[in-house]
Amino acid sequence: MSRRRQALVALGLAALVACGRNDDQVGSGSFSEGTCSLSEISQQPNSIDVELVTQLGGERAEPGLLTGSYGTLQPVQDRLGRFWVGQGGELMVFESDGSHAATVGRKGEGPLEFLMAVPFHVDATGRVHVIDVDNQRISVVGEDLVLAGQTVLPTFAYEVVALKGNRYAISGWIPSGDHAGFPVHVIEDGWVAKSIGALPNEPSVAPLEAMQAQRTILATDGSGSVFAAADRDYVVSSWGQDGRRIGRLAGPPFANGPLRGGWSDDNPPSHHVRDIHVDAENRLWLLLEYRRPDWRDGVVERVLPNGGVGLKLANGPQRVYRFRMDVVDPSNCAALASQWLDHTDTFGEFVSGGDGVAVSELVHGEAGDPLVNIWSLALVR
Repeated sequence: MSRRRQALVALGLAALVACGRNDDQVGSGSFSEGTCSLSEISQQPNSIDVELVTQLGGERAEPGLLTGSYGTLQPVQDRLGRFWVGQGGELMVFESDGSHAATVGRKGEGPLEFLMAVPFHVDATGRVHVIDVDNQRISVVGEDLVLAGQTVLPTFAYEVVALKGNRYAISGWIPSGDHAGFPVHVIEDGWVAKSIGALPNEPSVAPLEAMQAQRTILATDGSGSVFAAADRDYVVSSWGQDGRRIGRLAGPPFANGPLRGGWSDDNPPSHHVRDIHVDAENRLWLLLEYRRPDWRDGVVERVLPNGGVGLKLANGPQRVYRFRMDVVDPSNCAALASQWLDHTDTFGEFVSGGDGVAVSELVHGEAGDPLVNIWSLALVR
């Protein structure tokens, strides 16, 4: 058995048994009226089937060696079954079996050049859409790996999702003018067509510090509605591209204090919404990261420039957070599944494209090089 196959087998999960919906998983209010509330979600440990699909990356001098650069944990899968992974100044393309297929682009600011490349969408024609945060633009690459077009963005984008036509929704800060202070902007042909939403517990125009404190996570459904979640609040709102709010879901509140900079015993790591996804049946999937009760064992002390003492991650596996997956049906305000995913220390984000729901995970090979596992997720009936 190959070393790669041994790693996959070792990371495999046992099969899970079916379970049904409980009445205590039903919330109060109506999503469409903006009042869907799930004050608590009971754990259903056998509600989601998790299966390892493939592993991406090479080791030492192997083709496809990943560097762990920005974007590594945000892969997409194209119509040919290939996985695309951003690696700073280039894109790595892998076959469905995990073997390296091609490298696209190079570092720079010209056409098909990148500084912080992150693929985020595969359209109906098979083209891959790539956001370059530092170059503030979106590049579209065809299945033939040739540049098909690009859009310059009017502002820095934390997150981006593709809408119908040449339109995108981004979360990013616009400091002044009619679009200042809104967490989500609809971009058409490079211009802001509409700004939607407001920061939780903030007025429609908020200071930059509030925007940075509440990074907005985005997703979209088949109709082009935009779903937005502030990463430190278990609250997800849905908006039409015309700015009309469609619905709002509030899950069990996070026990987070105010954001106050670096970690300390008095300012522990926050709980987060890591990522959200809307599946083909309009069910909302939430990947959540919660601070472990023993999080202090995963950090070490460091001396700060002011002479104080702060905390940083210790070397080795990240042991500060544990991950949970919740699945909610917004139409009837019901939690369909909730399961801890304790087999890993570093989940990434949902994988765009492909069939079904999938999520990425960071592991390291025998040589210490980063590898990306792709896990498929399915509700157990």
